[in-house]
Amino acid sequence: MSYSAPNVSYGTATVDGNINDWDLIQDLFAPMYIGGDSTKTLTSNVYLKYDCNQHVLYVLVLITNPLIPGLKSPDDAWAYVNNKNDKVYTGNSDNNGIPPDFAWVGVGFDGNQDHVQGYEASFSINPGNYYNIVFHLEVLGNNTSATTGFKNVPVSINLICTSTENPGIKIVKATNGSDNDTAPGLVLCKGDPVTWTYTVTNTGNVPLSQVTVVDDQPGVSPNYSSGDTNNNGLLDLTETWIYTASGTAIAGQYTNVGTVSGTSPLETTVIWSNPDNYFGEEHCRGIKFYLD
Repeated sequence: MSYSAPNVSYGTATVDGNINDWDLIQDLFAPMYIGGDSTKTLTSNVYLKYDCNQHVLYVLVLITNPLIPGLKSPDDAWAYVNNKNDKVYTGNSDNNGIPPDFAWVGVGFDGNQDHVQGYEASFSINPGNYYNIVFHLEVLGNNTSATTGFKNVPVSINLICTSTENPGIKIVKATNGSDNDTAPGLVLCKGDPVTWTYTVTNTGNVPLSQVTVVDDQPGVSPNYSSGDTNNNGLLDLTETWIYTASGTAIAGQYTNVGTVSGTSPLETTVIWSNPDNYFGEEHCRGIKFYLD
């Protein structure tokens, strides 16, 4: 059994102790608990980015509570992959821009120069699946430490890079549950409530990030409703995301177009659009029907 961490973000970072090039939502990978035991205190989070061009994994470890600071202890800041006896970096690694690279973050943030907010690091690793990856930071306490994952449960990581990446995305837009790509579409009465549903799926072979749904009509603003079953912020291949928007039917022919976009691990943007139609009756007789 392994802890199902989110997919890794893709990109680069500069290991310089400055966290401005990190997205603390998108790049979040796993929590870090005292002794790696999820029943104990959450002390830190680890954030990851993978550079497919250089095969380098960038790491950011940050404390979650300033009252539990990290300790500037080089021997206790480290990570290993699969083999606990083979650390891929430590706090003693150089800071020269060449992996393995290491830099403390927020030294003396609370007035004590032995305290840190965390660290940045990098190390070389080829694409592939790794069944056990552990990151470590010593925190203030009675010889306590913070480690990713859960007690006795390894964290797996899957680094995907391929020149045959084939990203794809699709959106199907519906009006009050009816899919009407061509006019006139569903017939409504002027003043009726309208709910537009935008169904988004991944038609490619890689997860997609930065998924955005927009509508071409002013005042129609699709909002995410459901679908991210593992809550990792990525449109995975098996997921269907639902967005909705609402409005009021107007008289006459009405067409609006929903557009979705997403970004692949190799930063290719994919886009898909789909229209929907309805016809608003000015004087309704209480019967709703479809027109050919």
